[in-house]
Amino acid sequence: MQRAGRHMRSRDVRRERRDRRVPRSRQGSAKDKVCVCLSAATCEWAEAMADPFRALPDATIPLPPAIPSQGVTVFAKGTFATGTGQRGFVAMNPAGMLASNVDAVYASVATYAGTTISQAAPNVGYGSNSPYIAADFGGTVPDGDLQWRIVAAGLRARYVGTELERGGRLFSLSEPDHQNLVGSDQSDLQAYDSCKDDAVTRAWRSALWAPARESDFHYSSTAPASLGSCPMGIIATAPTTTSQTYQWEAWVHAEFIGAKARGKRVRQVDPLGGPAMWDAASTLFGEREAPSAKDLMNEAAANLASAASFVSGVVGNARAAYSAWESMTGGSTVITDPREL
Repeated sequence: MQRAGRHMRSRDVRRERRDRRVPRSRQGSAKDKVCVCLSAATCEWAEAMADPFRALPDATIPLPPAIPSQGVTVFAKGTFATGTGQRGFVAMNPAGMLASNVDAVYASVATYAGTTISQAAPNVGYGSNSPYIAADFGGTVPDGDLQWRIVAAGLRARYVGTELERGGRLFSLSEPDHQNLVGSDQSDLQAYDSCKDDAVTRAWRSALWAPARESDFHYSSTAPASLGSCPMGIIATAPTTTSQTYQWEAWVHAEFIGAKARGKRVRQVDPLGGPAMWDAASTLFGEREAPSAKDLMNEAAANLASAASFVSGVVGNARAAYSAWESMTGGSTVITDPREL
């Protein structure tokens, strides 16, 4: 019996060693050695930045600390027209969108004779559908009345006039350092590498907000105000003085904390994926073509893969456990996206 027991143990060891071996065909090529999947919160942040034009109440900035917050999606919609100077525009102040009694979006009208983005009459200001007003904000973070931070934002426009009058160009820009575009004309926007220059069609053309510095992730107690800085703008040039009509939409996804924020909940944080996604946004939003959510995720995964040869984490099922073990024996790195388990 003792000899049989030793034989059985030896057979089990051999089986275990055999199971640990990874077939060469499954080890992948050299460029496939690293396979990184991001956390659910980081993926949702990427989706919000790449396509903010829909309700995303769960979008969050997944950076520590995990402070309970309320996620809110706000928007405003309207039209703008090119004026007698053959120019028209729409411009947005993302922070202003967080208070419903604040003019946050400015749009030109058919009687506008200028050529630059202007908040002055006869142009029109619009507020959002935010559940808060400017008087709600204030106090000391994190225990004051209401504080905010922007998760993602977007401004888009499309031509809705007649085919006979369609023509010209659309110039779309989200100022990379969040500087004010009020007073800027078409040539000022074109001076930026990230300015998009498109022919006028009935398709949406957009300007997307991305974090520019670490302070963008901090909660602010500053109350939104009218006539604020507008770092996002779209200018239309018309071929004639005949007025053209455009439809626009402005969307902002934000987090609120403080005594007046209702429905707060603890948000997921990703100490590794969050900073990697910030790096990805900083890189890709500087290009002329706006990145997709997949582009952002791939760039963030590449940032993580280059930062470390191995990142360990918690695996949720047998398939993920096997993948993690295979990565250790095959020389690759796996971080599992919990949404795919």
